[in-house]
Amino acid sequence: MKKIALFTTFIVIAVTIFAQTTQVEPPYKRFPTIPPFRLLMQDSTSIFTKDDLKKNKKTLIFLFHPDCDHCQHEASELVKNKELFKDVQIIMSGTASLSQLQQFYVTYQLSQLDNLVMGKDYQYILPSFFMMKNFPFLALYNNKKELITVFEGAYPLGKIREAFDQ
Repeated sequence: MKKIALFTTFIVIAVTIFAQTTQVEPPYKRFPTIPPFRLLMQDSTSIFTKDDLKKNKKTLIFLFHPDCDHCQHEASELVKNKELFKDVQIIMSGTASLSQLQQFYVTYQLSQLDNLVMGKDYQYILPSFFMMKNFPFLALYNNKKELITVFEGAYPLGKIREAFDQ
């Protein structure tokens, strides 16, 4: 009986050690173009989609939460350095309430950015597409809507601009 228990324990340990763990690749790596998304705009009736993006223009998708300190800092820096991104359409997407998004928009004076659209990702498409773990999450796309790179967490705007220019 002890031999059977010992043998069973050995088999369980061997299977556990040699079992393969499957690493799931995020969808954005498998499909490196801008995903189909639907953002509920601040007027709570309009919807902004991938089809509304300007053609032949670089795109920055900025996933954020209004309570995130890094997101607040990044938004503030974006407004201060708006000239760096005047040729980029900026899509800010949050999953917080529309009133929280509106307050963030006002607090950080995002109306100064003519090339910015902010809305609520009410279907939670973008966070799952990017399998993001931290805010802010920035996805950079070239003018053909192909992924350049992603940044998770706060990054200096100069590095983000450099990534667009490469």
